[in-house]
Amino acid sequence: MTTKELIYEALNGQLSEASEFVSESGMVIRNEFAKNKRCDMLYEEVYNAKQSLCERLNEEENPEAEQIVANMEVIMRTVAMKMFDYGFECAKMNTMDIHKAS
Repeated sequence: MTTKELIYEALNGQLSEASEFVSESGMVIRNEFAKNKRCDMLYEEVYNAKQSLCERLNEEENPEAEQIVANMEVIMRTVAMKMFDYGFECAKMNTMDIHKAS
């Protein structure tokens, strides 16, 4: 597992359900899906909306709703990995001063 994957999985609570994960190097990574954290509450809203949709369609599960949730998780992971890469590039350049080109 790469460093960025480890951080991503720690952020998502996939490594531990604890509110924080401490890496071997001592880096503390907060689980953004821990109970009552913003991502936990938003994910619960997504789940409840999906369940409500299934109830209205009189279905136990709906393939389209499942696909929406699955694709959003892939999108979230893709953006997070890219954000890590850009942050790493900024650190190598020793700058966080990024501006839109005119």
